[in-house]
Amino acid sequence: MGPILLIVAVQIGAPSALVVALALRWIYLRGVRRSMLRSVAAAPADEASSGAAEPPEQPLAIAPASAPPRAAVRSAWRGPWIAVAVHVCAGIAYAISVTLAWAQLTGVDYSWYAVVLFSPFYAWPLVIVVSLIATVTWRATALVVLIYVALFIPPVAWMMEGTTVTVAQLGLNWWNINGIGTLLVLAFLARPIRAMGPIVVALVMAAVAGVFETADVLSNEDVLIWVANAASSIGLGGSAGGLAAAVILFALAAVVAALLSYLVLRLIGRLYRGQWISDQSIQIDAVWLVFAIVHAPSEAPFAGLVAFLVYEALARVGLRLFLPRGKADSQAPRLLLLRVFALGSRSESLFRSFSLLWRYTGSMRMIAGPDLANATVEPHEFLDFLAGRLQRRFITGPAVLDQRLAETQLRRDPDGRFRVSTFFCHADTWQSVLRRLARESDLVLMDLRGFTSTNQGCIFELNELLDAVRLRHLLLLVDNTTDEAFLTEVLQQGWHRISAGSPNRADAAPHVRFYRLAGSGATAIGTLVATLASVHSGKLAPVAT
Repeated sequence: MGPILLIVAVQIGAPSALVVALALRWIYLRGVRRSMLRSVAAAPADEASSGAAEPPEQPLAIAPASAPPRAAVRSAWRGPWIAVAVHVCAGIAYAISVTLAWAQLTGVDYSWYAVVLFSPFYAWPLVIVVSLIATVTWRATALVVLIYVALFIPPVAWMMEGTTVTVAQLGLNWWNINGIGTLLVLAFLARPIRAMGPIVVALVMAAVAGVFETADVLSNEDVLIWVANAASSIGLGGSAGGLAAAVILFALAAVVAALLSYLVLRLIGRLYRGQWISDQSIQIDAVWLVFAIVHAPSEAPFAGLVAFLVYEALARVGLRLFLPRGKADSQAPRLLLLRVFALGSRSESLFRSFSLLWRYTGSMRMIAGPDLANATVEPHEFLDFLAGRLQRRFITGPAVLDQRLAETQLRRDPDGRFRVSTFFCHADTWQSVLRRLARESDLVLMDLRGFTSTNQGCIFELNELLDAVRLRHLLLLVDNTTDEAFLTEVLQQGWHRISAGSPNRADAAPHVRFYRLAGSGATAIGTLVATLASVHSGKLAPVAT
């Protein structure tokens, strides 16, 4: 792929991906909703708990969870901050590599101050990457931008000293270096399509490259003669022959584009299933790859790709060295996350913030719903959707459920994070899937913000959790939108109906913890993650005092 073709593929592919991804998102969500409302004949066998019994002797206490240890709160942020440090170091190496490439091309002195002056221009992608890794609110993202500006101003002021260079000229220079790349990246990292945007960009860029590469090859005189002869051999000559030749050329270009897209799909799928890449690494690599192409000198376009490889190698080595993995993975908690589907965007916002931290601690399991169908889509699920095999992801019977559980990854990805396993259920299968997941999870977090008497599905889930999950492993999330009086009533009624085989019957002091979420900022989310980690380790007091 030539330098011009490389740039054209990015500049056309990334904006086009925004439109394509939005369309695919709409089709995907519609397909998921329709399948969730369907019923299947071969639903999983009802695994309800064994028969009714006398109410438990011990009363059920409902109280707020105690504050977790400060060390646990600090530990909740350890993974993201290590990842930020590693990516910052790798990003600085990328910026220095690009700066040296430009210095060699333009004949600028290799002295250290030249590198200090120009590298900050090429380090801008770090702002986007750090925001993906460690920010949970727009305020935190704004802070990252301000930190970049604060670090950028000193070398810029030094550069301007004693020169006629103006602030406007420097701003224009920064825009020429980073403006187009930023717009292209923001196009496929827009929140509605962030989960699928990078994959769509890869497919569209492959298709664009295939079309242009094919057109370049087919413009060869010998090929044009062969196409014209082929048109004549089927009885088309003159203007009709010219039209037929054009159709043949475009058909061949489309075939090559489709082939390239298919190969990209297969490669992404294989790498993801083999845990060579993760959902986050796909996003981050897409960011750096776009900027590498945009930053590279037109006379040496592959210098950007070399800088990208330098970044990739350092980031992978750093994450492997400093983030935990290996033997500890088997002891990491498996969290089942349940929620009120009616929360909509609030549910998605909490999921993004919470999973950003929790996935450095343990894995997550969820029952899919329209509220999070887009935010939780994994690469292999999206690839199945593109291949027309979305229905294979839905649970239709015990064998399929066993297969989905067997496919659940309990090892960390190369970026040190555990995966989210999403279980797609039909209208008559989600209850049985819930029972199975509740029994086979180490922790259960149920988001009950917005919970009222209209949420019959949540009432069923609460009764099942009281019966099947040890109470010390359960945490309920509430806020001022929760009908706490009704919640207490549901819990007390459910407690009196637990089965004879429930693991909670032997509990001498049964209690249900709830965590009151005050906002969605870093402090609240970090404390929530620390509370769950402390519950799993047994270091949290039974109830708040």
